[in-house]
Amino acid sequence: DNGYGGQYCPQGNDKEEDDIEFEISNMVFEISLSHLGNNLERFSRVSDSAFLCGGIVGDGVISCTTISMASNVFGEYSEPGGICWGYNTPPNNLREIVSSYCNTPFNNDLFSIGTFEQNCYDIRGYVKRMSYYQSYSEKLLTEGADALLLVDAEDNVSTFFQFLSAGFKQLPEAPHIMIIPVYECVFDRNGHTYTGYQTKQDAVGKSWFITSNGLVIGQV
Repeated sequence: DNGYGGQYCPQGNDKEEDDIEFEISNMVFEISLSHLGNNLERFSRVSDSAFLCGGIVGDGVISCTTISMASNVFGEYSEPGGICWGYNTPPNNLREIVSSYCNTPFNNDLFSIGTFEQNCYDIRGYVKRMSYYQSYSEKLLTEGADALLLVDAEDNVSTFFQFLSAGFKQLPEAPHIMIIPVYECVFDRNGHTYTGYQTKQDAVGKSWFITSNGLVIGQV
């Protein structure tokens, strides 16, 4: 706003609203979760970030364009930092981070909206020209899932060993954790409708039903 902060104009004029509307290009949202120790609740949000970047997946390998800064994010082009939530409470899961970020008006606090618009234009150009490079720092977990079920061997003992017996795998880098892709579902039983999530089929050809708030019910 170029220094304007609500000052009185001697000429009696009012500052007009200056809205800029444009389409956001491809973006990446990140969340860092607690997974060790007793200082924080398991899988609670530690930090988050967002940046502009295009990507494709082929044969399980992620390829990306160069990255660019998005509005209302701290850091630099080479290393984006946390999202600036202002006086709002930061969301505690990835879906709400994306939703809250995209549905909140941006401002010029960290860099101008015009720069954000230009960065989006640049990323669309990289995508159009297929300017991708293989990412060695990212690991593909799944494509097309509606959510991820996080299971901890210490905090979710029964569920962890049920899923282990059903053929689901632990993370090689953290054997006490399972990250299981789940998909939204609705089904009827005896005149009642149930809404929630289900896994892909396990080793015995059964899917597992999970309620919308993450409670594992059983095989369906």
